[in-house]
This record gives sequence, structure tokens and C-alpha cells, in this order.
Amino acid sequence: MSSPKILFGFHAVGVRLKTAPQSVVEIYVDPGRRDARMRQFMEKVAEAGVRLIEADGVRLARLCGGHGHQGVAARVQELAQVHSLDDLLDALEAAQAAKPVAERVAPLILVLDGVTDPHNLGACLFRSSPSRHRLDNLDVSCSLQCTAQ
Repeated sequence: MSSPKILFGFHAVGVRLKTAPQSVVEIYVDPGRRDARMRQFMEKVAEAGVRLIEADGVRLARLCGGHGHQGVAARVQELAQVHSLDDLLDALEAAQAAKPVAERVAPLILVLDGVTDPHNLGACLFRSSPSRHRLDNLDVSCSLQCTAQ
């Protein structure tokens, strides 16, 4: 297994915590941040039972390479990547089979080619969603390779 990687920011760490909690080694938080977003995040960390380490802004910045960490970072194990459509479909089927029947949902698979502006991904997801009004619970796994035109 490869060495742990660092994720930072509420969204990145929160999504990993939700979709692959077993891959989260530990989470670092700034104890000086006590707002509602941090409290909600801390509840999710407690539910997942992940080791929590307090770290000041300087330590977080050093850990994250000086990027905008928002007071949250995590050491995570790298996830296995799928390399074919068959692998992706097998993984989706296995993930659905592991859930209780009441929680199973048909996955949304969106295949895009030639996207040069990654900001358009949200619009594509919105337009392809049957409900088109709540995408905040969506688990997104994507591989983007953007080239400037």
C-alpha cells in the first residue's frame, strides 16, 4: 500500500469521510475554529470514529503545503482507481449489494468527453439528474484531465 496522502478543506475531507471512511487515517482540525460548520463536521468525525488531532493554522498550512485548508485536513490512504467501464460497473454493483435494500439507488453515470472547463461539470450533473433540485447528497467520483485551449 502506498504512503498516506493529505486531503484538506471541508468538502474534500467530508466526502472521503462519507464515501470511504476506512481510508481515513486521521483528521487534523484547528481548535480555534468553533463555528457551526466545524461543529457539524466534528459530529461526522465522531460518528465515523476517526482519530482526531488538534493542529493550529501553522501546522495545518505546513501539512497542506500552504493551501486554503479551512481548518481541516486528513491523512488518507490512496483509493484504488478503476481503469475500465467493466471495473466501474462491478464496483457499483458490489457497493449497492452491500447496502440494505431500502438504501439502494440506481447510480447516475455521466460520461463526458471534450470538457475543457471543469466548472461546467456542475451544470452537466444538474441537467442529468432526474430530480434536478438536490445534488448535495451526490457522491462524485471523477477523473478530470483539463487542457488549456
